[in-house]
Amino acid sequence: MLALRLHWSRGMPRTSLYRKHHTLWLGLAALVMLFTARSARASEATLHESSAFAARPLAIEAELGLGTPLGLYGVALDYAPMPWLSLNAGVGKAAVGGTQVGFMPRLRQVSGDVGLAVGFGVSTGSTQSPVVCFWGCGQRTWEDVVWMNPELSLDVRSKTGFVFRMFGGAQIPVSRGRCVSGCYDQSAPYTDTRPYLGVALGAALPRFW
Repeated sequence: MLALRLHWSRGMPRTSLYRKHHTLWLGLAALVMLFTARSARASEATLHESSAFAARPLAIEAELGLGTPLGLYGVALDYAPMPWLSLNAGVGKAAVGGTQVGFMPRLRQVSGDVGLAVGFGVSTGSTQSPVVCFWGCGQRTWEDVVWMNPELSLDVRSKTGFVFRMFGGAQIPVSRGRCVSGCYDQSAPYTDTRPYLGVALGAALPRFW
């Protein structure tokens, strides 16, 4: 009987054996991919349900900082449609200049109720910069300046609704703005790139929809 089996196996075409093993490996690979995808979806669902960013997606923030997209201080709404994504919009007052408004989407790596986020936003408003001179120096004032703002932040949102965020980045001007005072040439563009650092404290509302 053993001799007959060996003879039958040796007599099988190599193409048939290859197809048989190839089909087997494809089936195993498909099962592994299906199991991995289901596990990933289950892990994401668990994270979504357990994270305070999901339970309390809408937050009201008070911001304070130096040269931030909202200026010296401001207020903002922060909405997290998913724990890994936040959409932040606010208005504030610059230390030198006037009103500034900003919008900042952030992508976040979440671990429980803490996340490390990277953002890239846009802000606009008025600002001032000193005139470089030896005496009688003043300020140059620009309006309608637009900045792009790359940013890193540490986000904390507790299940009781406490919100804390520390963030830093740079304001990079992408428009000329309008120099309205202090400029020898009124068409002079605003070109100062400035780093910024700030903190936000607030309260997150429970999901009610």
